[in-house]
Amino acid sequence: MILLRKTGLQISWSQTGLQAMAQFTEQREHIAFVLSDCRLPDCDGRAICQRMREQRPDLPLLLSSGSAAFLNLGPVTSGRLVRFLPKPYTPLEMMAQVRLLQAEWLQATAEVSVGFV
Repeated sequence: MILLRKTGLQISWSQTGLQAMAQFTEQREHIAFVLSDCRLPDCDGRAICQRMREQRPDLPLLLSSGSAAFLNLGPVTSGRLVRFLPKPYTPLEMMAQVRLLQAEWLQATAEVSVGFV
């Protein structure tokens, strides 16, 4: 997370899916993307991300797991802006995925904006 802070991002961290969902509900318009483990102490991280996506369909998601069982991201993949980062990963690999998500989000928002010119 220190590496993300060094890029100028403000980080909001949760220990559980319920905490993450509560923070998201309060701050949804200020959240640039979500980085979540697929296996959270209280729930499936993919399910939490899906609930967030229901409230913000354009939300970029970076999901991670060390288990091959989570390679299927399920309904979360129904939209764009979803990436999977297998564990273990290096900080540079994580930042590369974050940058790709940011670039995809910028492209997606530019495509939407063109329709309003």
